Amino acid sequence: MVEIYTYFSIRDSSSFGLKDAALRRRNIILEQFYLNCLAHASYLVGDEEAHTAVIIDPQRDIQRYLESAEKHGLQIRHVFLSHLHADFIAGHLELRDRT
Repeated sequence: MVEIYTYFSIRDSSSFGLKDAALRRRNIILEQFYLNCLAHASYLVGDEEAHTAVIIDPQRDIQRYLESAEKHGLQIRHVFLSHLHADFIAGHLELRDRT
């Protein structure tokens, strides 16, 4: 788990329930999935507070992302492809259909 500190101005902090704080601590989940035969790294990044996750560059087999999201109590809301992948088939369309 990676700790991320998000900064808000005092004026903006009231909308987040922060009256006197300009700094709010957020817990972010970062999990890497690596497929050796293709040297393919993909990631789940999740926000514990919002219970949402994004998958970055998903492999074709999406079950591992679904299981990880469930384990962490997250719902996959977004999928990002960082670039076109000519060397493998991504699982972005199946993730869209299953989440």
